[in-house]
Amino acid sequence: MKNYKTVSCNLIILESHELNYQELGELEEYIDALVSEGKIHIILDFSAVEYISSIGMGGLLTISQSLQQKKGSLKLIHVHAIYDMLITGGLHQIIDIYTKAE
Repeated sequence: MKNYKTVSCNLIILESHELNYQELGELEEYIDALVSEGKIHIILDFSAVEYISSIGMGGLLTISQSLQQKKGSLKLIHVHAIYDMLITGGLHQIIDIYTKAE
């Protein structure tokens, strides 16, 4: 994938500056491949992301729910530029969100 880089078995660095409909589809496919390998605890690094669409936020909720059904989890780190959008969208109530890696 050109816009994602897996650093470890479950840390994905998003290299695109936005998470929109097109990017979401690619991300979902990438995560599905990891899940098929048994990697159900996923951390997404949003360091480069400056914008997330409402479709992107909805997709993150869907990914999180899918992972939870498999007893996995989704965590978002380095969400500086999109933090307010995520909070306004209520994602912090369902997904662990961090402005830095903790």
